[in-house]
Amino acid sequence: MPPHLEEESTLPKTMVFFDDILESMRARQWVLKHLPKRLQDRVKTYNARRSKLGRALVLRDFRNGAVDTEGA
Repeated sequence: MPPHLEEESTLPKTMVFFDDILESMRARQWVLKHLPKRLQDRVKTYNARRSKLGRALVLRDFRNGAVDTEGA
């Protein structure tokens, strides 16, 4: 991860697409491991294993800026 993340309060707006749900969950875990704790809530996954409400909430948070990086 870039060293300047220590100073940031948000992450670049990013959506990453995967064709494997397990792989997307592993990628999220890797990213979380390398992020400062204060940025970890800004990374979410969006996939078929989430409930319809869960997917809607993640998408809403991504659109309104509460989530910056989404793995789909």
